[in-house]
Amino acid sequence: MGRSVAEHARKVAAILAADVVDYSRLMGADEPATLDALKIRRALFERLVTDFDGREFGSVGDSLMAQFPSAVNAVRCAQAIQAAVAQENGSLAPERRMQLRIGINLGDVIEEDGALFGDGVNVAARLQSLAEPGGILISGAVHEQVRKKLAATFRFVGAKHVKNIADPVPAYEVQDSEQPASFFRRLARHPRRWHLLVAVVTVVALSLIADAFWYWRGSVESPVNEGAQPSVAVLPFVNMSSEPGNEPFVDGLSEEVLNVLAGIDGLKVAGRTSSFYFKGKNEKAAVIAETLGVNHLLEGSVRWAGSKVRITAQLIKASDGFHLWSRTFDRDTQDIFAVQEEIARAVADELRVELLPTDEAHLAKRGTSNAEAHRLYLVARGRMRERGLPNLRAAKALFENAIGLDPSYASAYSGLADTYFLLINNHLQELDTGEQAAERAVARALELDPGSSEAYTSRANVATIRYFRHGEARALDRAIADYRRAIELDPTNAQAQHWYAVIIEEQDPDAAMRALERALALDPLMRQAQLTLANVYFDRGQYAKARERIQEVIDRYPDFAGAYRTAGDLEYRSGHLAEARARYAAAYELEPDTFGAASLYIINVELGDRAAAKWEPQTGAVAMFDLAADAVRLSLDRQYPHAVQIFRSGLDRFIGDPWYSLMASHLELLVGQPQRSTAILLGRSPELAGEPISINNCDAAIALATALRQSGRAREADQLLRRLADWLDGDLAARRPQRWVARAEVHALLNERDAAFAALDRAFDAGHRSILSSAYIGIPYPGDDNPAFASVRDDPRLAAWYARIRADNARQLAASRGQGSTGD
Repeated sequence: MGRSVAEHARKVAAILAADVVDYSRLMGADEPATLDALKIRRALFERLVTDFDGREFGSVGDSLMAQFPSAVNAVRCAQAIQAAVAQENGSLAPERRMQLRIGINLGDVIEEDGALFGDGVNVAARLQSLAEPGGILISGAVHEQVRKKLAATFRFVGAKHVKNIADPVPAYEVQDSEQPASFFRRLARHPRRWHLLVAVVTVVALSLIADAFWYWRGSVESPVNEGAQPSVAVLPFVNMSSEPGNEPFVDGLSEEVLNVLAGIDGLKVAGRTSSFYFKGKNEKAAVIAETLGVNHLLEGSVRWAGSKVRITAQLIKASDGFHLWSRTFDRDTQDIFAVQEEIARAVADELRVELLPTDEAHLAKRGTSNAEAHRLYLVARGRMRERGLPNLRAAKALFENAIGLDPSYASAYSGLADTYFLLINNHLQELDTGEQAAERAVARALELDPGSSEAYTSRANVATIRYFRHGEARALDRAIADYRRAIELDPTNAQAQHWYAVIIEEQDPDAAMRALERALALDPLMRQAQLTLANVYFDRGQYAKARERIQEVIDRYPDFAGAYRTAGDLEYRSGHLAEARARYAAAYELEPDTFGAASLYIINVELGDRAAAKWEPQTGAVAMFDLAADAVRLSLDRQYPHAVQIFRSGLDRFIGDPWYSLMASHLELLVGQPQRSTAILLGRSPELAGEPISINNCDAAIALATALRQSGRAREADQLLRRLADWLDGDLAARRPQRWVARAEVHALLNERDAAFAALDRAFDAGHRSILSSAYIGIPYPGDDNPAFASVRDDPRLAAWYARIRADNARQLAASRGQGSTGD
């Protein structure tokens, strides 16, 4: 009987073949040690293949094989493998080091019962055997796919005749962009290496003398050092107009020039956040270039007069401040598109970057033919970049006006979606209609421009709102897919890299770390990415690195309230409540809002400093929290019936918000209404009945289990609690110190007393100092009244635990007063 297609299928795949160098010699010298070393390298191989979306197959002995759906991922994985193996070898004697050769091919393969066969596999294996120890050799097919997408250089080593393959295979050696070729490795093995070394030294010396001579002559014939990737930072152009209202347009134009340049293959462009950090700062070119990792700066000025605009731009060589190129454009505002293109072409020409057909298409691309719509778009982008509620509201109106002038302007729709996202996410505005409006805008953007990285980022942002604010588990998958697509379309999209890291940090902190490193390589001074990286460090227990990263942001952006809030969160979660209060106070002084007022009020209550516990809601800022302000104060004073009435009054409007619904459900439990609590929780998060537990719905799941148990639905409660226990033991959760409180709540609900108190002890040791049950500030009842602890409330160990927390908080308060800190 013939095989089915599923059993015996053909496909195209990238194949990675690896083999240990001198394996027989190593085994002969020390068999046990060699086997141990092989196990370590095999584990590295398996982990990294999985990290880069690959699948291992056909590995036997010291030969390792894997397939990838992407040639780019295959080469990146190979680079990561060789780097990891080199690190492992660093602590070994030279004779005990175990190196790998790696070959990669892209070709047709046959899949049968999970195994792969065919020329695609054979060529990869043959290239592996030809690679240098510690090196990577790729076929011409792979080179064609990756040459413009990786920060590496590729040296053509010739067309290789390989066994059982009729035609020679073009082969390329992969070299890191910062690393020299493998010349020195070959030199070290050459039989006449000393003669060659003398010759090399002589040539280098003569070359240095020649370089010094030409430097003395002041030659500028070659503005870019040979072998260095051309790179540039676009500094914000200076507004030379008499009207300060033109500033957003000038900023938007600067950003647009940056975006046009960033789309040119082979040219590294520093990200927007990093470039704009230097706006208004009289810093030396060399310092800016070193900070941003570039070798050229583009600066300019814009003067506006009626319908005319004068744009002056100059390209500077950072090492000596020499102006390589300068030009003035006197144009009508209708010609802004052409000016952007001319500047980009001139920079590419001066830096000797060859424009490929895809680059030409990118430069010629026009989002709109309406110059006024484009002007409004640039101003809107400038306002949105400044953040803050007034700027975002202005940006929203400007994007809408641009769309009114040109309903086919895809970028304006994407900008409008981003504005809604920021209004909702940062300021809790547009809650009633903003999500739907953002979804419509981004759908239109993608309809008009299906290849827009910007639009995919916007759609992913909208999905994150659905996930974080409404607990939609499937929205997380949509967001991840869209961020990945945005990055695939534009690997220089640093903002997409950052948001992707945020959304996957709970699932895969290692992948989040890699995404953040890529984002910061593109945009080194992106402050939000720096703070996200600090959170990743914290979750790994690397508190010193987390604090160092936050302090770097504070030092560079001393007026950025978000950095102080992040610092406060870190100190709060690690048990330093007095330090957290000082950080929250600094954030509130810079940016007074209801969130900050609530944080300071509650942390003062926890510290036992009632005199400093002041909270005056800012009516109209965030209606939901203004409504809840008195309720929170009442609940902290154990006046639960009064507090629950306030929450009930706003429930119909704010049930979709996770904070509000969780607060309301807890208060219903405290006044003996478990059925109402259950209805609130399932009304907001129906997935709790069957979807996986996550960091985002863990507290709600515990509250629901408590409500189900109090309602007499013990079987459903136990099923949910077992799911919670499995997730908490799994351990993306266990990295967070406050998750030990959640463990204690689950054990208490299951009447597992000893396990509950063991978890509470672990919580204290891990830094939990809250008299509230939650990992975060905001749950409305003191922990003594926590309904989840009802079954253990008669146990003296519970009272002792709370007494321990209060004593430590009192110690911290006394110490802070001794240092003159009140937190007001």
